[in-house]
Amino acid sequence: MSQNVPLGPLDSPHAVRRRRRRLRAPEGHLTLVGIGLVLAGIGVWVSATPPSVTVRRTSGTYRIGGATLAARGDGTYVGAGGVIVFDEKGGVVRAAASSTLNGKPMVGLCTWARGSREERCRFRLGDRRLTAIDALTASGWDRHYEGGSEVLLNTGGAATPVPFAVDAS
Repeated sequence: MSQNVPLGPLDSPHAVRRRRRRLRAPEGHLTLVGIGLVLAGIGVWVSATPPSVTVRRTSGTYRIGGATLAARGDGTYVGAGGVIVFDEKGGVVRAAASSTLNGKPMVGLCTWARGSREERCRFRLGDRRLTAIDALTASGWDRHYEGGSEVLLNTGGAATPVPFAVDAS
């Protein structure tokens, strides 16, 4: 006895069943996964790192970010970006600055006692008043504003007062 199995037309997808291949990860898949995790970690670290501004003071200039103020004598530096005045009495350094930040007038005052690892600053930015505490680190000041924002002031490790409201948004 024979059995007739209707196969249908030869070009029918049902005429012959083919075994499908399973997709397999390449042999180095663990390496790729590891690289992906490292890159993701770097992305998280970069997004969590506070902004940084470079500040340098010499006898002839005071540079903050892209602005340069020239020395005018007696601890005064003046430039298109504003003015800063330094005064020291009894080991206490006071620095006051006047400038414009995001189109708003800005005035600031920072006080630092020589030998201390902390600087305290007060600012008026337009109608807004804010304070900040700067902690001295190996690279400069780690500034914490009262509202919780943070900025790194890279002074090359020098305890250079920074009476400018930097990134105080």
